[in-house]
Amino acid sequence: MFEIGNATDYADLLEKLHLFLTTNGSAFGLTYAGTGNGTLTGYKGGSASVAEQFEIECISGAMQEWQVTGSVSGIVGGLYTGDSFTGTKVQLTITAGGTAFVTGDKFILNTAPKWAT
Repeated sequence: MFEIGNATDYADLLEKLHLFLTTNGSAFGLTYAGTGNGTLTGYKGGSASVAEQFEIECISGAMQEWQVTGSVSGIVGGLYTGDSFTGTKVQLTITAGGTAFVTGDKFILNTAPKWAT
């Protein structure tokens, strides 16, 4: 979880850091088990992230379809390989590799809530 930008001075830097930490949750601890060799990138928590573990599972290898399920939130949506998922709990992108994903391939990702002041 990071962001690149410019600050005009130390007060502006602190304000940018404050907004970054209090706007969205974080995502971390990515693991993968499966056949395909694509990647899950661009992951971060959303504005309504809570402390939970997400399973992003390929539910149709033929269609390259995925289901996003949280341990607290339940099913929050789906996506296809090559698409971005932009939910309020978690955000991510799955990209194809040289070996296609198959049904049952699974990414695991943890989220934490945004900071409170």
